[in-house]
Amino acid sequence: SSEIAAELIAALIEGGHAELLQDFAEPVALRGLCAFLGWRESQWEALGGWTHSNQQAALSRDRSAGRALAVLLAEHVTRNLEEHRGHHPARDLTDALLALDVDGERPSDEQLVAALRNWIAGEGTVAGGISVIVLRLAQDLDLQALLRRDPGLIPAAVEEILRVDDPL
Repeated sequence: SSEIAAELIAALIEGGHAELLQDFAEPVALRGLCAFLGWRESQWEALGGWTHSNQQAALSRDRSAGRALAVLLAEHVTRNLEEHRGHHPARDLTDALLALDVDGERPSDEQLVAALRNWIAGEGTVAGGISVIVLRLAQDLDLQALLRRDPGLIPAAVEEILRVDDPL
């Protein structure tokens, strides 16, 4: 994820202007999720489109759109599961989920789709958390200076910022 963040920051610097959530936080969250799952990085934009459309369907209480989006995501996840079947040993989280054994049984594709749907939908929390941290650092120049002087404090600062300013 640090490589993804560095690449996006370089592009933002080159462009001279950016919208934090759209141009940095969401791409970091979605591209990081694809890396974590072992999915092709190019899928991040499709996942982002799904999460945005899903949020809109939920906000507008459009059940038919919500059902259609659920089917679309299930197909997408199932294709990824099929691509990962037979990877031994497990190379990433998708492989590990496919190899999972719960009381002698493997989870069904439907169970894996449900679990992965929640992880994918949770990208908004990650993107929100990044935005909260950046906002806090932009507003608190003393904290920013302290963390520049002592980067070892960054993990504790991140935890405290997210505790105080919950991204949800």
